[in-house]
Amino acid sequence: MNEDYWYELDNLVASNGFTVERAKGTVHPIYTEYTYPLDYGYIPETTSSDGAEIDAWQGSGSKKVTGIVATYDGRKRDMEIKVLIGCSKQEKELVLAAHRRGSMKAILIHRV
Repeated sequence: MNEDYWYELDNLVASNGFTVERAKGTVHPIYTEYTYPLDYGYIPETTSSDGAEIDAWQGSGSKKVTGIVATYDGRKRDMEIKVLIGCSKQEKELVLAAHRRGSMKAILIHRV
């Protein structure tokens, strides 16, 4: 049954694509001490819990969804899901660390 979830996310990425909003190596516009470890952006024509498109990170692998990161920001008191596209184990850990700063907490759900 879990494979259905990942299959649908793969189809979503295949049909809608991924738009880079912050390229790997660029500095965050507000938190200038932070550099993006991977391409960060969104899946166009989707909706997330914050009303914007679904956020995503793209790694160096294929266009297959390799996991998700669920985040909670205690300062903003909100939760979001970040889709991981083509991320290796090491890249997943970089994304997880990116969402465990300050008031932010996160968990990683690997695609098995």
